[in-house]
Amino acid sequence: MNRLFKNILLAATAALTLGSCNEFEMLERRSGYLSVSLQRDDQVHTKAQVSPGQDQIFALSICDADGKLVAEVPDHRTLEIEPISLVAGMYDVKAKSGADQNAAWDSPFYSGEASVKVIADKNNTAEITCALANVMVTADFSGDFDANFKEYTLTVDNGVEALVFSNTAGTLNNTAYFRVTGILNWRLSLKNAEGAMFEKSGAYYNVEAQQHYAIRFTLQDDSVSEDKGHLGVKVVVDDSVNPAVEYPVTLNFGVSNYPAIAPNEGFDISGAIGYPAGDMTTKQLTATATSGFSSIVIRQGTEGAYDIWCQLVEASETEIAELNGMGISASSVAYGATTTLIDITDYVSRLAMGSYCLEVLVYDIKGHMTKADVYINILSEVDADVVSAVPGTTSAVITAKWFNAARPEGLGLEYKKADASEWTDVPQSQITFNETSKTFYAEITGLEEATSYMFRPYSDKDKDLRALTFTTLSGLRSISADPWARFAIVTGGWEGDRPDGLGFEYRQTGSSQWMSVDGSTIIYDSYSQTFEGEIRGLQPETEYEFRAVSEGANKDNLSVVVFRTETAGTIYNMNFDDWYQDGKVWYPFAKGGEHTWDSANEGAATFIGSSTTPVEGSEAISGKAARLESKYAVIAFAAGNLYTGDFGKIAGVGAQLDWGVPFNSRPLAMKGYYKYSPKAIDRTGNGMSSYKGTMDRAQIQVFITDWTAPFSVNTTDGRFVDFNADYVIAYGKIESETAYSDYVEFTIPLEYRSLTKKPTYVVISAAASYLGDYFTGGVGSTLCVDEFSFVYDPEELTEAEREKVNYR
Repeated sequence: MNRLFKNILLAATAALTLGSCNEFEMLERRSGYLSVSLQRDDQVHTKAQVSPGQDQIFALSICDADGKLVAEVPDHRTLEIEPISLVAGMYDVKAKSGADQNAAWDSPFYSGEASVKVIADKNNTAEITCALANVMVTADFSGDFDANFKEYTLTVDNGVEALVFSNTAGTLNNTAYFRVTGILNWRLSLKNAEGAMFEKSGAYYNVEAQQHYAIRFTLQDDSVSEDKGHLGVKVVVDDSVNPAVEYPVTLNFGVSNYPAIAPNEGFDISGAIGYPAGDMTTKQLTATATSGFSSIVIRQGTEGAYDIWCQLVEASETEIAELNGMGISASSVAYGATTTLIDITDYVSRLAMGSYCLEVLVYDIKGHMTKADVYINILSEVDADVVSAVPGTTSAVITAKWFNAARPEGLGLEYKKADASEWTDVPQSQITFNETSKTFYAEITGLEEATSYMFRPYSDKDKDLRALTFTTLSGLRSISADPWARFAIVTGGWEGDRPDGLGFEYRQTGSSQWMSVDGSTIIYDSYSQTFEGEIRGLQPETEYEFRAVSEGANKDNLSVVVFRTETAGTIYNMNFDDWYQDGKVWYPFAKGGEHTWDSANEGAATFIGSSTTPVEGSEAISGKAARLESKYAVIAFAAGNLYTGDFGKIAGVGAQLDWGVPFNSRPLAMKGYYKYSPKAIDRTGNGMSSYKGTMDRAQIQVFITDWTAPFSVNTTDGRFVDFNADYVIAYGKIESETAYSDYVEFTIPLEYRSLTKKPTYVVISAAASYLGDYFTGGVGSTLCVDEFSFVYDPEELTEAEREKVNYR
């Protein structure tokens, strides 16, 4: 059970409450138990409530009223055996089953959520109905599609990802599930036995979850054209959501009247042809259409991201100039023209080594289309090239490739030290050749650590090919750095036996001078073969680099890790020199200045004047200081207090406060000065009588959090900061009943509970009575504080204080 620690008690109209922040442990939140009842809503036009099947597992996430995740349950069925224990209050429970993907075959995603109030000491059930969060799409083609078309596909996308129902890929009977984006695009593609193509596309809008688009395509006889070889049909689209739509289509099952694309003699476009780089042999395509052109498209690339795309019919001078600039020579073609020439000789000669496909699509006025896919492989002028090297400490795996279809004669590998003149040949028995990927590799051994080498391939035809340089690894490893503002924790490792002289060096980036890390800060772990050191004396927001070193190591080739130190932040008016007064109310900031600090004065001044006031002269270390006095306010005890944040407003019989100010640094401690005049506790709240007569205590505390906004404290509703919560990154405090007539210096180490979370807010508070939250304290207890500041340098702390911070 979480213990709840109240933080500060503010003013009210009927019962004035002013207090401090403490760890009083008398109050505990009681717990209740949560189980979950799940139903799955399978509605797709018709709704059926069913319980989840035995094999369907729902994952649960449970958030409190602030939206903070408090529990995750991977399998809802575990709650049937053991309900989860939660602190009494309101919770949101979210359930999901399946993966939330942009698009997927046969993989629905269900989700649902419900709010539930957990009542203490009772079993509470969250009733959740999980509904399909996707839109579902199925495709159905009438049987005559197989008789009329060699290939037919339906491509559906939601604007993010596409799925293809295909008769050749075996996906016709699959069910597609799409993330809801509000739109579904579809494209029908048909190809008959002779290669004639037809495409039709459309889109659905206002698409919602739980909709099922059952898209059915049928063919209906329409008319037979007088032209032999033509068939008139209607493609009927019925999606089960919208009214059926008919698309009349004329399909040509002959070839005589189709447009033609013919290459010149010697230019073969029937398959992938290889050409050497820079090849200038003539490569031309002649397009003809008996009934006249309606469209000629030249394109290269993928749909939506073509590298080349041009419509030649009625093309502008600018479009033709751009096409010619790519090496494709063509002219603008008039609508209805019957022949044109496309020359791609210069285009092919400019291509770099690799594989390409240039598409030419020719449409005639009757709607016929012919397409030519021109596949081109640009071959290397050399037989082979390097690919990669994967070095170890004394070995490396080296990989190369060859280009042409057949493996070149005499293919091999050789290597040497980078500064050597002689190459060492890798024995053929150690080389592995992969005919599919056209790569070959070998592992070379006996290399020196942290040393630069080169390797290259060769063949009977080609010698002195390009070489790749690599550096073997050192037995030493520079692993990581955890930089703070004025120091950094660095980690290294070693392999094998621990080297002599193991340590670290560092420098500011750009400097030529390396400095050694103090050996007394280094800790060695022989089990993991790692070691850790502490670099001190760094400057905030500065880039440094470090390396792990040892005796005899080649330092020029050691790995280096770069890091940047954090900010050394502060907050306004930590010296308490700025104040202003408005009537009876004193505010701890300059008029019109930054509202960083506040107190209970705004709610209490009407009754007792300001409990928190400025003092100066001998009452301050320098400039002004803050004086906090506990008082009795007619019907309630009010502790003098001061904190970072904003008073907010009076709320019922209590007050609403916004605790914390933005802060993104990681100090090690906070220091300052205080003096204290305690009184015996003479005022107690309900249930606190046992404290009467004991000595009051002063309290100063500081904590750092990862809140996304100030924490809203409400003393009426009992809403207080829980110092044991995950959002507290670091915490520290002092409490003392010792009286000091003169100022004493204090240091509060911040105990870090997480070294990975990033700070976003800081709270500093001080109170003259540590039990003021409970209307308990000594009237007249007075605390003076001055000159607060954050500590970022570990050298300013004692060894015991550094250990308490727990930064290593």
